[in-house]
Amino acid sequence: MTSKAAFKSALIEWSVWSDQVVNGQLNPVLLDLANRGYYIQSEVLHIPEQYAIFSTGPPRLQVYEGQAFVIAYYIILYIGAALAFFSFLLRRLGKFNIRLYAIPLITFIFILVELYIALLYPPQRAPGYVWDDWEV
Repeated sequence: MTSKAAFKSALIEWSVWSDQVVNGQLNPVLLDLANRGYYIQSEVLHIPEQYAIFSTGPPRLQVYEGQAFVIAYYIILYIGAALAFFSFLLRRLGKFNIRLYAIPLITFIFILVELYIALLYPPQRAPGYVWDDWEV
């Protein structure tokens, strides 16, 4: 019974939504997510390094990028779902007008661009950035 409780707490402790550094160790789930993201963007999609979200930087930076990607993914998912529901509602009411739909769509595109810029140029990528919660 003790091992089950320890395993359950380990799952909660090392999840996508847990802290980036737990008990002095980097979150391995976020680190693995960042490593796989880097592999996909560089080897599969062949995205140049200057336009890439994930980097080959230090592991602490990779953990940060993994968590930032997860947060951005869910923001996009929820806003996209709200936009789809808005579109469905307008069509169902018979009031669908491209001008009325364009404002939320343009806002969604603007948010996508802002998220991409925020993921591409965080202050943590600056050379010599000092992490408050991590010692190399």
